[in-house]
Parts: sequence; C-alpha cells; structure tokens
Amino acid sequence: MLICDPFPYKIVVKNPGSGQATNVRVRDNLPAGLTTTDGKNSVDWAVGTLASGESKETTINVKAAKAGTYSNSAGAMADGGLTVESAAVKTVVRAQALTIKAECPPALLQGRQGTFKFTVTSTGDANCTNTMVSAPVPAGVDFVSADNGGVNAGGKITWNLGALNAGANKTVSYTVASKTAGSIQSTGTATCGCAAAVTDSCATSVKNQGQVDLTNVTVVCEFDAGLDYVSTDWPAGAVAAGNKVTWKVGTIGIGQAKAFKITSKGSKSGELVVQSLTTSDQTPRAVRNDEQVNFVDR
Repeated sequence: MLICDPFPYKIVVKNPGSGQATNVRVRDNLPAGLTTTDGKNSVDWAVGTLASGESKETTINVKAAKAGTYSNSAGAMADGGLTVESAAVKTVVRAQALTIKAECPPALLQGRQGTFKFTVTSTGDANCTNTMVSAPVPAGVDFVSADNGGVNAGGKITWNLGALNAGANKTVSYTVASKTAGSIQSTGTATCGCAAAVTDSCATSVKNQGQVDLTNVTVVCEFDAGLDYVSTDWPAGAVAAGNKVTWKVGTIGIGQAKAFKITSKGSKSGELVVQSLTTSDQTPRAVRNDEQVNFVDR
C-alpha cells in the first residue's frame, strides 16, 4: 500500500463448535504506526452470540504514519473461557518521495540567453505518479523556450513528467533572455502523488559588458583599394589576407585598454578609409569603426 492510501482489515469470527458461543468479543490492538481512519489505536467489537457454525465479519480501515512493514493480528473471546488468536497478516506500506536540485548558468551578459535546469529524483520506495515540476519565470527576463513539453502559462512554466520509478531521475530546463543587469533567481517545485512537495532555488548574476573581462578579442581591418598595409607594432603581429588584416588581441580586462599602431602606404590619391570590426566572446555584435579617413596626395 501507499502511505497516503487507507487500507482495510477484514476480521471474520466464527463458531465452529456444536453449541452457541455467548458474549463474543473481538479485540485488535493495532501495531505502532497504524491507527483507524478516525484516529483509534485499537478496535473492540462486541459480536454478541454466535450459533453453532455461524460467523460474522467486520472491516476496519486504517492508515499508516510512516512507511514500513506492519504485522497485525486480532483475538476473540467468549463466555466459558473461550479464546482464540488469529494468524498475523503483514502489510507493506511504501512511500513516494522526491528531491529536486536547481542549476543556474554562470553569470550572463545583459541581452544574452541562459538556460536553467531542475533535476528531479524519485527517492522513495514506491514509484512516483503524476510527477509535476513548476517554476515561475524570473523577473527581468524574457521567456524563450522550455524542453520536455514545458508550457509557460501566465508566467509559470509547468512540466508533466508522468510516472517516475523509484530511484529514477529526470532533468528539465528552460531558457530565457536577460533584459537588465542584476540577479536572476530560479525556483522549481516538484510534486508527485501524495509525496510532500519539494523546492530548490539557485541564482545567477546578469552583467553589462562593462562589468566583465572580454576574451578572444579580435580586430579585423579592411583597407580601401589604394591604401596598402605595411606593418604593425603589435607584439604578436598580424595576419594579412588581401586587403584585410587580422589582429588577435586576446583578453582585455575591466578598465584595461590595449593599443597598437598600423603603418600603411598609399598607392593613389584621395580619401581612403580603414574599416575595423572588433569582436569578442562577450559582445553579441561586432563593434564597427570606419571613421579612420586618410588623405593621400601623390
């Protein structure tokens, strides 16, 4: 039986003798951890008189306070010193139980997407039924998607995982796009059958671009026709391919600046432009600068 389900004991008392039994009474002292559904620890049933061969029965409904194996027996007595004890019956009561673990991504850049996860584990000794996971969409983000059939309705994401066998686990996730700098807290709740609801939370920070180091910084310059690249003072040098030249700048820390010089040579007269595009792991869009106008006069 499941711990949340009351279950019945049927008691049958019979007079197998040739004469009647009078003042028959049945007592059932329930084992520790079991009570009747109306809160009693024992049952006292005044049966009355049983004619020869006659039997009577009753059913009591009980509930368990915790999971375990319960052994129960009942005794009967009547006038004349008649007593009898029933054979013990064993009932195994199992419990559904869950745990949930929240997992947040590392710090996000403002405007970037991040995925939040919840891992639900069935930790009881009974399979979970109707397993559900829910999580409110955090403030300061735009909902993007949810896996495993997750549905966002009214700012709350819900996953219906169905049955989850004892010892099994499942991970669900949702993705959001951050809108403002600050902190995002993600909280998930899991329920199943009559198991107690479980909740876990995690948090991650959202930073704007000026609050993090920039990594894999790359600068690509494109020279107008008639303006030819000659050299650079960047220690690692540059790679030229046609009219495009690439510098691998690497990491630029918060507040740090890195600079290098470019030497070029004009092969025709006019206003010639060097266009540059700078990219990094943290900037969703390349930064363009095409205002470097050179006046060449031959």
